[in-house]
Amino acid sequence: KVDGATATYASWTISLVGNAGTDGVNGRDYINGATTLVAGITYDVDSSSGGFTATMPASPPVGASVTLVDPFGAWGTNDGANSVTLARNGSNFINASGVGVAEDFTLNSSTAGLEITFIYTSTGWRAI
Repeated sequence: KVDGATATYASWTISLVGNAGTDGVNGRDYINGATTLVAGITYDVDSSSGGFTATMPASPPVGASVTLVDPFGAWGTNDGANSVTLARNGSNFINASGVGVAEDFTLNSSTAGLEITFIYTSTGWRAI
């Protein structure tokens, strides 16, 4: 449950930086279901109620970035059922070998956080 800038999960209360759940006001937003991401926003991605798909921005400019954090440590839980899929939306994701591939990206490591930056049209998004 999110109320203003405080999130409560089970018996834990976490204060979030910025204004959670206000559609990107102050550069931060809280999501817990399917959405299209906006470059320049940090997202608190809550999949504690189940996994979902978040779609990357379409036609991003070089240098655009999206930051994603797992505030409740849910991405890698429930035998993968709480993982979050990042739909590529026409742009590639750069794999561990440095090659742009036309595949979606799965967030499945609990308590992780990462910034994903658009490198170039032919290569795509890279997790930093």
